[in-house]
Amino acid sequence: MGKQSGRVAILPAKDMSYLMGESAFIYPMVDAQLRSWLEQAAIPVASAGNVQALLAANGHSLLREIQSAKPQEMSQAITDLIWKLRDSDDIDVLVIPQVMVRSVMLDRPYAEASWDGVTRPFIIYGDAGSGEQLQVETASLAIGVYNRFGQAIYFGRGGIDFMENATRAGAGLYTSPRLAGQIDATAIDEAIRLALQPWLSEFHSSVRVAKNSEKR
Repeated sequence: MGKQSGRVAILPAKDMSYLMGESAFIYPMVDAQLRSWLEQAAIPVASAGNVQALLAANGHSLLREIQSAKPQEMSQAITDLIWKLRDSDDIDVLVIPQVMVRSVMLDRPYAEASWDGVTRPFIIYGDAGSGEQLQVETASLAIGVYNRFGQAIYFGRGGIDFMENATRAGAGLYTSPRLAGQIDATAIDEAIRLALQPWLSEFHSSVRVAKNSEKR
C-alpha cells in the first residue's frame, strides 16, 4: 500500500494546552474545526489515528519531548514524529494548536476588551470598585507550524470568546468558561481564521511558485 497524500499532521490540542479541567471539552472542537479549515483549503491532512498511535507509543515519551521547555529537545521530537509519520503519510509539516489563558485589563465595569483580534464587552457584576483597573481572564488559540526539520516556520494567534461575564466580590474577581454546548462554534472558527489564515496564504503562494517553476 502506497503513502497517503497527507501534507499536514495535527497534534491534538489537548497535548499542548493549559486550560482548567472544566474547559477540556473545547479541545475536540478545536481539532475538528482546524482539520476542516485545512481540508477546505485543499491541504490533505494525515489521519488523526496515525498521529495518536505514534504519540502513544513508548509510553508517550515522544509527546513528553515535544512538550519540553528545551527548544532543541522539542525540535528533535517534532522531527522524529514527522519522519515516523512519513512511513504512512507524505508529511511536510506539523501543526501544533495550543489553547492558552489570556488576561485583559478593564478600566470600567462595562468596558470593551480586545485581545488577539477579537473584541467583546465585559459586564462585571457586583461591587466593581471605583476607577481601578480589573483583570479578566480570557482565552486564545495559538497555532505553530513546524517543518520536517523541527523548525518553526509560522506562529499565529487568535482570540476565543468563550468566557462568561465577571462577578466582583470584595477583592476577588471571578470568571468562568461557558459550559459544553454553550460555546458558539463561530467563536472557535474565528480564532482559527485569525491564527491560521496568514499561513494558508503563504502556503498556497509557495505551491503556486513551485508549480510555475516546474512548468519552465
